[in-house]
Amino acid sequence: MWWFIFVIVTAQDGYLFDIPKFETEIECRTFVKQAGWNLNSYVNQKYENPDEKVNTILCISEEEYKKMQKIMKGIEI
Repeated sequence: MWWFIFVIVTAQDGYLFDIPKFETEIECRTFVKQAGWNLNSYVNQKYENPDEKVNTILCISEEEYKKMQKIMKGIEI
């Protein structure tokens, strides 16, 4: 199973990173701890938010990733 990074931007929107992907949740969490501020800054630039805005960053499983892709594409699950 693969793990992916998901950043919650607002209650109705988020940013899903499909690269990098990780073999374990621990690998994903370790990466987020090391690169969290860079991930946060990248997403804030994409959404034209101030760099100081702190977003919630999660590691999600491949199954959750597939559900998120459908939701973000507007497909009911």
